[in-house]
Amino acid sequence: MRIATALGARAEAFGGHWCLPGAGPLSGRQVADIAGRHLGHPVKLRSAGMTMLRIVSLVKKDLRGLLQVAPDYMKPVHYDTRKLQGLLGSPQMTSYEVGVGKTLAWIEGRIRRAG
Repeated sequence: MRIATALGARAEAFGGHWCLPGAGPLSGRQVADIAGRHLGHPVKLRSAGMTMLRIVSLVKKDLRGLLQVAPDYMKPVHYDTRKLQGLLGSPQMTSYEVGVGKTLAWIEGRIRRAG
């Protein structure tokens, strides 16, 4: 969120289209592994391919819209950060290990306060 905050503080960023990069490539499996280390137990992960999505969409009509964009979500995304670097300089990235850990701690705190 440091990058989003820095962009929000710059008037020349308003109205622009900004893609905020992460700290490198990341898969769902990697997120599950990181979360598992922080939680102290493995996190189960299941994925559904296009065939499974098509079958389920026969019953769940809300899923049909996802079928059109699902192939885009199944391939790696690479962001060109030159525009961002031109405005803010080289961004400081939080590692996924730290970011996932902080997010899980925040969620735990919210659950404790609500309970």
